[in-house]
Amino acid sequence: MAQALRAAQQTVDTAKKGFYAHSLHGYFLRAGDDDLPIYYYVDRLRDGATFCIRRVTAVQNGQEIYMCLISFHIPETGLDHQDAMPKVPPPEELTPVRQYFIELSQNENLPKRARDVLKYRYTRPAVFEIKWTDPVDGSWQAWSQNPPKRKPSQQVWMRTRTRLPDDSALHQAAIAYMSDWALINVVGRPHGAPTFNDKAQVTSLDHAVWFHVPDARADDWLLVSIHSPRLTSSRALIQSRFYTRDGTLVASVAQEALYRLRSAPIKKAPKPPAVRTSSSGSEEKSNTSSGSSKTESKTSEDADTSKSNSNSSESSGFIVPNPPTREIIEVPPIETELRIGDSRSKL
Repeated sequence: MAQALRAAQQTVDTAKKGFYAHSLHGYFLRAGDDDLPIYYYVDRLRDGATFCIRRVTAVQNGQEIYMCLISFHIPETGLDHQDAMPKVPPPEELTPVRQYFIELSQNENLPKRARDVLKYRYTRPAVFEIKWTDPVDGSWQAWSQNPPKRKPSQQVWMRTRTRLPDDSALHQAAIAYMSDWALINVVGRPHGAPTFNDKAQVTSLDHAVWFHVPDARADDWLLVSIHSPRLTSSRALIQSRFYTRDGTLVASVAQEALYRLRSAPIKKAPKPPAVRTSSSGSEEKSNTSSGSSKTESKTSEDADTSKSNSNSSESSGFIVPNPPTREIIEVPPIETELRIGDSRSKL
């Protein structure tokens, strides 16, 4: 999602004209594979005086795995109101989540699978600093197989572990990346469902982000207030809001996620054979993985344009518009961009 936003940003004049992404609406179509490259196709749907719209399609292994619409807007002056930020302790008074993970991974009250996952979470390179505002979130009971029933809500402080450049587009992508963190975890709380449940089929279905201001910084502490107002038919609606330390609401998020419980453990489907995409856009099947964990870097001239000199053509009495201009955009992994600079802490 964040890399799709980065791809769209490269096709919009964010510097000279001041366009910034104000909304992103995306669908997760298929599971991705970290070992295969991803190609980002950007369609220019509209270029107006104050709004621009792009469609981004992420293609991996010959299949569309994600698509989204992103709208850009030039900031305007006008009336203003917002909801107040929840009252929570400041981040300086709270324990880093990675410290909780270290302690929980050594707690014999938790099953081995839970301890192994927690150990993996604190040993892998971290992109964000996270602090829970409720100490119950860091208790072993909350991570056990029989956690106490709680409200489907959570408040956490988040920021990038490194100080980022003064690039508002990069900060927006970082916030988009943050916005999908741990939303689904609150869904099972009212039902006493464990976080590590091998009988649960859980995945994001769609995701929307509204950026209310153009200059929010992802490397300053942001309070993320998460709540799930509804779960039915194995689909959960989850909402979150991002506030700065001074209480300014800078972004809002809505996601629908699949939360399905099975009677037997879920088995992972086998990976399909790899497909290599050539520079000409054609696809070739391969029996081996590319072995690359990075996003494929490719650019091309505008493709998929109409050969007609007119702006539209007529068919059976209907006006059929020409296809939008399509580009393949080079996008580095978002984790690479967010690790620029020195880490500010050891945890």
